[in-house]
Amino acid sequence: MAELSIPNALAPVNLAQLHDSEGRLVLLPATTVAWFKAMGAATITLTIPLTVSDEPAEWITSAEAAERRMFDLTMTKAAKLTAAERAYWLQRARVDVGRACKARAVESIGKGRDRRINSRSLDAWRMQMRDAPLLAEDEADED
Repeated sequence: MAELSIPNALAPVNLAQLHDSEGRLVLLPATTVAWFKAMGAATITLTIPLTVSDEPAEWITSAEAAERRMFDLTMTKAAKLTAAERAYWLQRARVDVGRACKARAVESIGKGRDRRINSRSLDAWRMQMRDAPLLAEDEADED
């Protein structure tokens, strides 16, 4: 039997526990289930191919990760940054990425200048950081 390994989640996902017609446990993202319910569906029929990606993860340097994070922090003003502002935002991005690596929010290996960061993990974390203010607004609106 082939070895089974389950990769770490790249971002937090709330799972709904469902059971198929034979009683087997099926985990689906809760937002997917909510969407189907909102569309009036009583059942979900899925065809899922059992293929595994053989693509290795892309590992990038801390400097490249900081550049990507800086883009997120300065999206609205990137074209207008002075050299001093760019240096400030790049340092802030380096600190953000370093903290995320230490907190294991981003998959990384090594330390300091030798650190390499999984680009998929970084991208998922960046999306989570960009979405955090929007989620906070949604929660505030619900209260």
